[in-house]
Amino acid sequence: MIKKLFEQIKNIPLWAVPLYGVVVLIISYTFEYGFGYLPCQLCVWQRFPWFGIAIIGSIILLYPHTAKYLLKLCVLIMIISLGLAVFNTGIEYGFWTGLDGCSSNTELVTQTSALLNSLGNEAIIRCDEPVWTLFGISMAGYNALLSLDALILFYLMDKK
Repeated sequence: MIKKLFEQIKNIPLWAVPLYGVVVLIISYTFEYGFGYLPCQLCVWQRFPWFGIAIIGSIILLYPHTAKYLLKLCVLIMIISLGLAVFNTGIEYGFWTGLDGCSSNTELVTQTSALLNSLGNEAIIRCDEPVWTLFGISMAGYNALLSLDALILFYLMDKK
């Protein structure tokens, strides 16, 4: 049964590669601009690999003979995406601290001039507090799951 599943995955058309990236980006931007969930800095960084997948997938569609090489690059990009998503998820669940200025470990502003200068800046969206969850999984957690899924999918597609 598993062998049959792997054979079916190998037959997924190449247009699935850019579609995967575009759909993930549409979902993330819908949450931001449609529902008002502002992303933290790590969340913004997690979008970059998906842009890469959409662009590289489009190149694969234009030049199908490059699929053998570019699918390997897609796998590498998804490893990076998975790493970013797991890192952010670990921060959200308190397994490790976040980046400076991105989580609750930021320092208190003690000088009046520094405080006044910071008032005009945009609000810092903390990486250690998920803005949305479903079944106890944050958006970064779902990104980790999608990245892992895409990684396996692109790897198996490359093994045609």
